[in-house]
Amino acid sequence: MTRPEDHTPPSIIWGRCPGGGRWFWTARIVGGEDRHGWASNRNDAARKANRAAVLLAVGQYASIRINDDDAELKLAAVIAEKHAQAKAEDKKRTAAGETPVNLYAVERGYYDHGACHWVHSRIVRLPVTKTTPRRIYFLRSSEPGEYERGYIDRQDFEARGWVYSSRYNKIYAKPPELPNDKPFIPPPFRSEYPYAPVSELELKRLKIAMRDAHPDKGGSSEAFIKARAEYEHARDRVSR
Repeated sequence: MTRPEDHTPPSIIWGRCPGGGRWFWTARIVGGEDRHGWASNRNDAARKANRAAVLLAVGQYASIRINDDDAELKLAAVIAEKHAQAKAEDKKRTAAGETPVNLYAVERGYYDHGACHWVHSRIVRLPVTKTTPRRIYFLRSSEPGEYERGYIDRQDFEARGWVYSSRYNKIYAKPPELPNDKPFIPPPFRSEYPYAPVSELELKRLKIAMRDAHPDKGGSSEAFIKARAEYEHARDRVSR
């Protein structure tokens, strides 16, 4: 810092303002050196700013005044500089292939009652749309042909290479291995479980059993009545 030689007292301004759940403070010599930092509350920020102003005066008489607007301007400049540095860093990481272009997750397998078959697990790609110092934003499918925006914690993700997700369980930086599916196939219809879902295939089996139980096919009236009751009950419970 350059000090004037004519002993003109330096003009020093300090101030504080809220920011990001904390309090930001700053102190500066007009046209010269400045200092800034963070505090947990308003009073602590005032103490730190005032102390910084006294230190800037280096033991000589100085004109010190308070201007909280000055702190707001400095905070805006600090945030802008931080974002500019983050963007520059992102460009370097992207050029080096370090910033993800896509995220990946596993969509777990499930039984499709309408189609009556098991849908195996698959890897889904989640395109990255934006990165900030704190978050990575991406797109995920909500409905066929429709997408919604999601985000993950960037620092947590970069530290582990994956993060927990309420929808996908985990989101990864690279395509993960598919799990060993254990397909769930609904059991055959049983009259003691009248509200269990019934597949088209099982309904077809019950219809054949009803036909075979008919007296004209060698069955009995009792067997046919029972088989027809099971078929009609299952028909009302079939998954469509």
